Amino acid sequence: MEVQWSNELTVGIESLDAQHEYLIGLLNDFIRITHAREFDEDYQDLVFRLISSYQDHFKYEEDLMRKHQYPDASEHETDHSQFIVLINMMSTFHYDEVNAPDAVEKFIRKWLSDHLMEKDKALGMYLNERGVY
Repeated sequence: MEVQWSNELTVGIESLDAQHEYLIGLLNDFIRITHAREFDEDYQDLVFRLISSYQDHFKYEEDLMRKHQYPDASEHETDHSQFIVLINMMSTFHYDEVNAPDAVEKFIRKWLSDHLMEKDKALGMYLNERGVY
């Protein structure tokens, strides 16, 4: 089941919200392909785009955190690193296992819940207080 972009997911920083909306679209593609078990060149291309796009986004976020001296930057950056490692691991799952697509979707939903809904929102509030929108 796809993750629908909504105002609930916004963090109050236009550039981050636009990036998050795009990234959620990639995650939805990843969920869809995983459930369909279409592990071909398109899948490998999607995994590359997913990881590359997230790395670019994380760098952008981390630059913002450094520029504005975000006090929780270290923990936030650790989450980013762990996400990249886990996405790399998931891209090499043995998808002949019945539950693998469900595990991928569960991980993605948990990431969105834990990271975007809590940590990115906290970052957004911090930046808003400093006049960044």
